[in-house]
Amino acid sequence: MNILCDVDGCICQYDFTHLLAQRFGVAIPNEQIYTHDLVEALGITNSESNSIFDEAVHEHPYFIYGAQATLGRLKQAGHVVWIWTGRLKYMTIQGLEAWLDRYEVPYNYAVLDGNERKYDVHIDDAIPKLMGSSAPIKLLFDQPWNRMCHNVRGALTRVYSWAEIEEIINGQRTLP
Repeated sequence: MNILCDVDGCICQYDFTHLLAQRFGVAIPNEQIYTHDLVEALGITNSESNSIFDEAVHEHPYFIYGAQATLGRLKQAGHVVWIWTGRLKYMTIQGLEAWLDRYEVPYNYAVLDGNERKYDVHIDDAIPKLMGSSAPIKLLFDQPWNRMCHNVRGALTRVYSWAEIEEIINGQRTLP
């Protein structure tokens, strides 16, 4: 299978709590970031939001439990792992590949545009990216900012862990 995967919110987490305390002196836990848009969630400017994300993508990552191990097993089993991420707004494709290699994130390819080819599975925490994907299996990685999605088309399967993702890809769990 060709698997397209996002980085932030799926493979690793931003530490918004630390970044916001450092920058604004406020204590807002990640769980209270209710939208992907920091301007809307925090009442800050676009410039401030971009600066926060630019800082976040270059700091030490906080990996989501099971992400690296699961991606490694999927790749070992012959699946092709493609990485498509919003980090490319803040780093080049070569910078992304260096980051993935430095932190030992298993992947085959990093792409500038995840809509350029067909994938069997798309894993993301961003609803617009998933809904624009042609992948028949769209896995929405649960995050506070996507919990308000009603999924009225039934196109998304919400997942809470990499163990669930692995079960779905390996056919051990049937989708609704």
